[in-house]
Amino acid sequence: MPVIKVWCLPPQSEEQLKALFDSIIAATVSVRGFNFKGMTDTTVLFPSDMMSFGIGTDICIEAGSQAFAPSKVGQEERNAFAQAMVGAVAKHFPKAKIECIAFSYNSGVDCGVAHYEPESNLS
Repeated sequence: MPVIKVWCLPPQSEEQLKALFDSIIAATVSVRGFNFKGMTDTTVLFPSDMMSFGIGTDICIEAGSQAFAPSKVGQEERNAFAQAMVGAVAKHFPKAKIECIAFSYNSGVDCGVAHYEPESNLS
C-alpha cells in the first residue's frame, strides 16, 4: 500500500483537493508492475505546511511503499511510479516545480525520483 504525501500545496478548496486526489489515484493505478487497486490500497495525504514562503512554487511528493523494495521491483519501476505522480500533480499545478521520491520503507537507498520544471522557469 503506497502512502503518498504531497507537500507545499497552495490553499485549495475541498473540490480542488478531491480532483487532485482523483488524479493521483488514477496515476497510481496506471503504473504497471505494482497492481495497486486505487483508493482501497492507497493513502494520499495533503499535510499543511508551517511556512507560507514557496508554497505552490515548489511541490514535493513522497511516495513510500513496501512494494518499492529492491527485492520486488527495479529502479525503472520506481522511476515510472515517481514520474506518474509528478504528471498527476503537474496537471493541476503546471507552473510549479514538482519533485517526487518513491522509496521503500526498508531502504532509503533505492529510490525512484522524478522532477518537473515548467518551461517558463528554465534558463
